[in-house]
Amino acid sequence: MKIYKVHEKLFDTEVRIVTDCTVEEFYKYLKKLRKNVKTDGYDATTRGMFIRFNHVPRWILWVRKLNKSKECLPVLAHELIHLCVAICEDRGVPIYHEGTLKDSGDETLGYLYEWFFKEILNKL
Repeated sequence: MKIYKVHEKLFDTEVRIVTDCTVEEFYKYLKKLRKNVKTDGYDATTRGMFIRFNHVPRWILWVRKLNKSKECLPVLAHELIHLCVAICEDRGVPIYHEGTLKDSGDETLGYLYEWFFKEILNKL
């Protein structure tokens, strides 16, 4: 099991990326952090998930295997969308199609996603 910590400064968020382990091993890790973690609905075919807690560590992203392969990157991309939407929601940043209103809309989401994607790739 590998655990990477990624700190994003604009929204002051720290995300734990857990990888290279089975879903069962990931659940054991989660239960060390929180005793009452629901672990139903996922099985050996699950390749990734995003967990949001109310307390530190607040954001945890799990990808069964993480490298720069075409099999792994789409799973990372999928889970990063969940993460970035949750961060925007948590910080009160509205997400809507750019051009609908004067504000940045989905541009904030796009930049946040791009930043996390680059940071994680740099750790591999």
